[in-house]
Amino acid sequence: AGGHLVDRARPHRVAVFGLAVAALGMAGIGFARTGGQVVGFRLLWGAAEGIMMPALYRLAAIVGRQRGVGEGRVLGWFGSAAVLGMAAGPAVVGSLRTVVGFRGIFLIAAGSAGVAAILTRGLRGADAAHVQQREDRPTGTAGIAASGIRLVLATVAVFGFLDLVNNLLYGALEPTLPLQLQHRFGNGIWTTSGLFTAGLLVFAVVSARAGRLVERSSPLTLGELGLLVAAVALAALSVAGHLLTIGAAFLVFTGTQAILYVCSRRQVAALSAEHQGRAFGFFGTISDAGFVIGPLAGTYLFSHTGPHSFAALAAVACCGAGGLVVAGRVLGRQAEFRRLGAPRASTEASR
Repeated sequence: AGGHLVDRARPHRVAVFGLAVAALGMAGIGFARTGGQVVGFRLLWGAAEGIMMPALYRLAAIVGRQRGVGEGRVLGWFGSAAVLGMAAGPAVVGSLRTVVGFRGIFLIAAGSAGVAAILTRGLRGADAAHVQQREDRPTGTAGIAASGIRLVLATVAVFGFLDLVNNLLYGALEPTLPLQLQHRFGNGIWTTSGLFTAGLLVFAVVSARAGRLVERSSPLTLGELGLLVAAVALAALSVAGHLLTIGAAFLVFTGTQAILYVCSRRQVAALSAEHQGRAFGFFGTISDAGFVIGPLAGTYLFSHTGPHSFAALAAVACCGAGGLVVAGRVLGRQAEFRRLGAPRASTEASR
């Protein structure tokens, strides 16, 4: 729904609307008196995120083109900021909860979303570029431009699949790695907290720097190599006996995840403006399924195989890389799809 709105309305208006509704949901949770009200306002908050995320991705792509720094770099900065917020959130909430209470936390969150909505209004100048791109309907001059519906579907399917696997692997580690740390070293709470915080910081740093690499690389090749590196890191988790080894493998895994995060979104951002909102919307639907499947799959595997569950996840990553190889071979036979595997430099040569 959010992607459909972006293609029909101005992206900054959709983003501002989504942030405003999210602020309402946050404030509502703070004042909720029953469990049903909490669930209702949380669903409202989630729906608002579904509306605003395609718009924010679209705005990031527009700004990257306008400023001449590339969509990949701006999307990398976007992901870095988002993950830094995730890393800082628990510490901020923990320190403020005793001061302002439960309701105060959600009112502060709602106020922050309101401020973000006001700041996003400052991007309304980007809407002129958005409207102009839709009217021009470019024919091969802006990345994967003039993209017909078949190319849009192929891009969303291939790189949505890449992001689904990426999210599934991380989602599977969230319940299983703490259990493994607790079993091997005891005091799993502090060890897990430190390791996952470090992982988020590595993700943020690599994401901020990954844009240039993504702009210059073949996205399919980068996706295949990234999943294979993730597979090696996961396999190391299954056999590592020392905390430092486990930590190093996990940080390699999170750094690789950041590169794949930017890579997949960069390809959707390269689609022509007339389809980009819906492309980001469907991409998000496929991608987020990984966060749902991952914890369920990880818990099931760990309960039946113990530490060998990490080796099973490594096999999943290898299968994902194989899927990208097959997709590249199949789609590469058709001229319409060849740019899916081409690096940024080769697509800009025709400008």
